[in-house]
Amino acid sequence: MTQKYDKEFKRHAVQLAFESRKPASQVTRDLDISQKKLYGWMSKYKKDPSTPFVRSGNLKTEAKILRDLERVHSSIVYLTPVEYERRYFQSGVSAILT
Repeated sequence: MTQKYDKEFKRHAVQLAFESRKPASQVTRDLDISQKKLYGWMSKYKKDPSTPFVRSGNLKTEAKILRDLERVHSSIVYLTPVEYERRYFQSGVSAILT
């Protein structure tokens, strides 16, 4: 079974590897994790230190904004000029907004 580690544990492990004078192999033994995992976390941290351990359900800020914009855009009703005039003159202004 695969062990799941939270962001705080990963960040702690990466900080130990970068800031301590211990070799990565010693850090992995101390934390009981594989070297492959630690090096993977270190690589992710180097690429994006502000949000290094984002999982599939947790989007980065830019991706979250883009997703929200796409949802808003898909919910907008676009009317042709003819449809607009028909709705406006038939039912009054309130029909346009629905």
